[in-house]
Amino acid sequence: MKDGLNKSVANNRNGISIGVILVLFILLVIVTRVFNPARNRNENRARNSWSSATEEYRRFYIINSTIGYTAVLTGLEGDAGLPTLIFIPPGGRTSYELLNIPNNLTTAIVKYDIWNEEGISVGELNATLYNSNVYIPGYIDITTTGPITTRTSYSPSPDFYPQLTIRDA
Repeated sequence: MKDGLNKSVANNRNGISIGVILVLFILLVIVTRVFNPARNRNENRARNSWSSATEEYRRFYIINSTIGYTAVLTGLEGDAGLPTLIFIPPGGRTSYELLNIPNNLTTAIVKYDIWNEEGISVGELNATLYNSNVYIPGYIDITTTGPITTRTSYSPSPDFYPQLTIRDA
C-alpha cells in the first residue's frame, strides 16, 4: 500500500514538472511572437499595402585599402545590424545590412577607431549609411581624422552596392 502511494506521489510530481515546462514553453512562444520586430514590420507592411516583393535589406561595404591601419568598430546606431567583421584589417572589408523599407528613409551611423600596427588609435572614421527608394543609397556625413581619407563608389552591376573605401592619406 505504501509503495503504491509513493509511486502515485512520484507520478504526480513528474506530471507537475512536465506541466510547468509546457506552460513556460507556451509563454515563450507567445512572447516571441508578440515582441518579434521583423514579424511586426511585415504585418505593418501588409496593413499599409506595401510591396512585399522588395528586398528586406540593402548591403553596404566598407573596404580598408590602407597599408598598415586597422579600422575597429566603436559605435553603431540606427537601422543596420552588426557588420560581418568588427575589425577591418588592411586589405579587408566588411558589410552591413541596412533595412530596406519602401517609401521610407533608413539610416545607420557607424564609428570606427583607426589603429596603427602597434594597436594605438591614430584616427577616427564616422559615416552615415542611407537607403531610400527616392534617392540612390550611399554614404553621407563622412568625417575622418588621422592618416586616412575615404572614397565612395558602387560595386559593379547588377548589384550596385554602396562602398566606402578607407585609404592612406
